[in-house]
Amino acid sequence: MFGSQIFDVAIGMIFVYLLLSLICSVLNEWVAGILSLRATNLEVGIRNLLKGDLTNKLYNHGLIKGLFKQDWIDKLRGKQGVPSYIPSRTFALALLDTIAPADANKSQTIEDLRKAVGDLPVGEVRTALLALINDAQGDIETARQNVERWYNDTMDRVAGWYKRKTQIIILIFALVVSAVLNADSIVIVNSLIRDPALRASVATAAQEYVKNNNNNSSNANSATPLERTEQLGGQLEALHLPLGWVNHPGDPRTVPTDFMAWITKIVGLLMTTIALSLGAPFWFDMLNKFIVVRSTVKPREKSPAEGSKDKQ
Repeated sequence: MFGSQIFDVAIGMIFVYLLLSLICSVLNEWVAGILSLRATNLEVGIRNLLKGDLTNKLYNHGLIKGLFKQDWIDKLRGKQGVPSYIPSRTFALALLDTIAPADANKSQTIEDLRKAVGDLPVGEVRTALLALINDAQGDIETARQNVERWYNDTMDRVAGWYKRKTQIIILIFALVVSAVLNADSIVIVNSLIRDPALRASVATAAQEYVKNNNNNSSNANSATPLERTEQLGGQLEALHLPLGWVNHPGDPRTVPTDFMAWITKIVGLLMTTIALSLGAPFWFDMLNKFIVVRSTVKPREKSPAEGSKDKQ
């Protein structure tokens, strides 16, 4: 029985972390959309790759301009707008056509491309493109594929930059959400340990959540960020967990009044913050594993093995 309680407490905490992590993810996506973080990150990566004015020419190419449109946020910020994703083949075709524009009267040859690249200013881009063209051994399609691989290698690094930025933003949101909701891990654990009814209801809710969302850890839908946040908030409220700030003496959610209580509160909030920074996919995967283990352990606890009749 004791083992079952431990699993239920663990499942309850993981479920709380999952819901709070999803709130952080929604807020992060909302901020990323408003600030066009993906598009900005891509542009920085391409500017780092191409240097100078070549990036501006590339973004004005028809193949690239067709990938985005100026929305109201861009107009508000006074920006033209840039795409948040460019396929590698589209990039290669647009770049080579920017350097050596297509001729309506004849097909472009590898020599035309080499000559156009040779006319570029001396620098890293010229050197890299000449190496990629020479490696193609006279085949222009191979040259395009080499440029695609060059671009893809750069995008791997750009994705790493964006991931690090996102982790910092989510960490900030995790701290804010933990503090605003008073999501104190120490208080929540104690409540789950001491209240069997709460522990059982949260574990049941977690199982239902996994059952309904097993094919989508982010539980994405067509709702707006505000609606999605309200949905998650409603799910948390329905669990009746000790969240939020109150002004009742003796209630663990009350603002601390002494030094040691503040230290305990800060530790509990920081534990939640660190947990949320791991992300919703991590906690959804953990919840799945714990529920599977719980389903195999609990029946054995309910039906202990009986001694044999001979032994009796």
